[in-house]
Amino acid sequence: GGEDADVQPAEEAEETKEPEEEEEQPIEEFKPVDIDEVDIFGLEDILDVGGGMPLFAFFGFEDWATMSLRFEINVLAHSFRKDVKDLDRVGIPLEHLAFYYGKYFKKTLNTKFYGVDSIGEVLDMIKDTVYVCKKTKVVGSRLPEELESWNILAMLTEEVRRERFRRVEMGDESAKLKLSAPAGPLSATPQPGPASPSAGMRVPPAVRPATTLRPSTMPPRPVAGSAR
Repeated sequence: GGEDADVQPAEEAEETKEPEEEEEQPIEEFKPVDIDEVDIFGLEDILDVGGGMPLFAFFGFEDWATMSLRFEINVLAHSFRKDVKDLDRVGIPLEHLAFYYGKYFKKTLNTKFYGVDSIGEVLDMIKDTVYVCKKTKVVGSRLPEELESWNILAMLTEEVRRERFRRVEMGDESAKLKLSAPAGPLSATPQPGPASPSAGMRVPPAVRPATTLRPSTMPPRPVAGSAR
């Protein structure tokens, strides 16, 4: 009977063991990389162009906004042709783009937000992704309907950002975009330098068409021979 009193229950024995100290993992920081020397379209991983730095490390508000616009107009151009199924409607006329943009994305394509006066000028900002046919004035996408990766949008945006930054550095004030940036961490454009650019960066969520077009939502078809 006395021997049993000296034996500790298994649970109590475990409690008496000192907890093992966990080793703290060091926080990895970006190593300095000359972003202008990175081969944009030769990248395998846009999240690491070297030293753990993402391709979009120096994106400012205007870059995120125009990259989102690239996505939206590309999707809209392809989705319209697929949804309409009308051989006579090969695409969206430029004059109707704002109408269909509102139907698909449930928001307004506001030219003032982009600091310009017309939809055509808005599209000029993303002419590497979309085009307007000179003959028919129909909006089309330069990207294929089926993409292997959406990384191309970040690549195109970075290419334009580089060129814009180069021109501004040379004193070309016309190269600056005049988007209406909201107050917040994305309102200021980060510039290439040794400091880590990741603070405050947020990737905007992908946008998908909110609805499918139906004939009742379409503007009337122009009458043949009428003045345009």
